[in-house]
Amino acid sequence: METREVIVSDEALVQLISIPSNEDYACVTKTLRLLETIPCAWSVYDPAYEAARPPVECRVAYAGHYGIYYEGADDPKSPVRVFAIEDQRRNPKKRFSM
Repeated sequence: METREVIVSDEALVQLISIPSNEDYACVTKTLRLLETIPCAWSVYDPAYEAARPPVECRVAYAGHYGIYYEGADDPKSPVRVFAIEDQRRNPKKRFSM
């Protein structure tokens, strides 16, 4: 199985290092590693709230209390680009805003 490059945006990196729980941090980093080999395993993100719609069509992988939002899963020649790591306990109408 080929591995894919996973590129984490600056915003997502700040969100990653801001995770206060060691358990959630470990779960998120493990899922980021899984994106290297199986990026299509997770769902296309289709939020119920228009305000929770991301800036691009994407997939989401849930890890602990966090959602990892990424694009590029469907093109095996492109990298997987993670643009947000959001705490799912936050207000969904304010998702994708720091």
